[in-house]
Amino acid sequence: MPSISDPNTVKALARGYLVSGKVKEQGLLAAEYKPSYARSAKGMKLYEKPAVIAAIAEIEAETCKESNLKIKTRMQRQDFWSTMMDDLGAQRCDRLRASELLGRSEADFTDNINSNVQDEPKPITDEDRAILAAQAKELSKPRLVKETG
Repeated sequence: MPSISDPNTVKALARGYLVSGKVKEQGLLAAEYKPSYARSAKGMKLYEKPAVIAAIAEIEAETCKESNLKIKTRMQRQDFWSTMMDDLGAQRCDRLRASELLGRSEADFTDNINSNVQDEPKPITDEDRAILAAQAKELSKPRLVKETG
């Protein structure tokens, strides 16, 4: 079995993890760990090791640098949306959209619906049945229509 103390194993684990779309089991298999170990909790714990975390971050940074990606942070996006909202020269629809995106990023529009019902329904008693039966009988009687003329 490969050794996590070996830098080559750590790099293989990190590469396999990233190439597989961040599937931990696939990363372990790419680093030549046995399938049973790759599926185990023990295998998953390898991703918590500082050397593995650092290797993943290093590969991601290299990939971004090589592809010239400039991914904005959450704070940068929020700053952009705030600036757009305040830009009186921008179209109103663009300012409104920026406002919406900023609000969504801050979870302003989430509904907090409490579905815990505290009150239990009361069972219908014989007295309730009698009252309902009388009301139904009254409503089913033919009604006289008063003619106006």
